[in-house]
This record gives sequence, structure tokens and C-alpha cells, in this order.
Amino acid sequence: MDMKHTDETHPTDHRAGTSDHTAGQHSSVPSEIGELIDDISYLMDEADALAPLIGLVPFDEDPGDGYSIFRWLKLIDFAQTMSIEPLIRGRGQTIDEILHPAEIENVFDKRSDDHNGVLDSHEKERHIQALLKQIHENRARLTGLCNELSPAEWSLPVELYPHQTERLQDVVREWVRWERACLKKMADRVLVYQKEMHSRREIRQKRSSREGHGTPRN
Repeated sequence: MDMKHTDETHPTDHRAGTSDHTAGQHSSVPSEIGELIDDISYLMDEADALAPLIGLVPFDEDPGDGYSIFRWLKLIDFAQTMSIEPLIRGRGQTIDEILHPAEIENVFDKRSDDHNGVLDSHEKERHIQALLKQIHENRARLTGLCNELSPAEWSLPVELYPHQTERLQDVVREWVRWERACLKKMADRVLVYQKEMHSRREIRQKRSSREGHGTPRN
């Protein structure tokens, strides 16, 4: 599913105000590649917009889907450093294993050395801030790498599975959709948590108001 069309009004979607980030940098490349590079750049804006909101949510709370905010951030960083960056840097030609977004969570679960249980809340908070900074730096580096690719390199075939290839730009586009979906899930969780907190405040206020206007008992 292409999240580009489903989250246009999402509060972390800053594309309308940041379209000048890559303007003029790829005016000579085909429009579909220019739009893809724009999307990659916008992901950095979306992640940066989400960063201050993450502090509003219990970052190690699992709502039932197996992923806390902490785990989502670790997954994104893992995908960027272990799959997306090697894919782009090698033009899809020089890495031993090319992962598809549909596979990344299973690979992450098998390879990650998860020490969540031994970190106290302050350590987790420091770790999250480090992850947010790392994700920002990853994205900036990826944007620079993408601007270095020629149209011919964007069209190079990438073998995802035996005897099954896709163009590099199509594989990268799938990763962009995957990461945007991850960011949207975290943003949705923030919104749900904010609504829950607002509802609880209203209930407390109404209860306090009733108690304040109640008739004293003898």
C-alpha cells in the first residue's frame, strides 16, 4: 500500500512546506526519479517532526502488536544500516543479501540482540535519543547517496529472489513506502495516546466538578 496517498493530512507530513529541500538538485533526471529522491528527503522531515512527540508516549509500551516505540525505532535503524544503505551504495549489485521490506521484521527478530529488559527508563530514554539522531544521520546520508546516482544506475536490475529482478528505483521506492508506514504507525500511536489522555482528563474534570457541586451530607 502506498502511504503517500493515505497520510496526506497526517500531522507529521511536512512535504508541502519542505519541497525546496531538493529543488533544483535533480532537474535533469527523469521525473519519477526526482519524485523518489524527494520522497526520500521528506522521510527525514517526517521523522524529525515525529521525534519530539515520541516523548509523549511510554516508549517501551507494547499495545499488543509486538512493537513498542523503542522497537520500531530499532527496526528502522536496522533496515537503514543493514539493507537500504548497502543497497543504494552498491547500486544493488555488490551486496550478498538483498532484503525485501516484507522480510525485514523476521530478519530483525533473528539478528537483533535485544537488551530491553536490562535497561532502566533513563537508559532507554538516552538510547531512544541516540536512535533518533542516528536515523536522522542515516537518512541525510542516504539522500546524498541517491543524488549521486545516474538515471542509468537507478534502472539497474536488482535480484531480490532467484531469477526475479526489479529496477533499483522500484526496490528503493518499496523501502520508502515501508519506512513511511513505520513512521505512520508510530505517529498513530502518539495520536491514540493523546486522545486517551485527553479523555481521562475530561473524566477527572467532570468527576471533580460533580464532587464540588454535591450537597454536603450531615
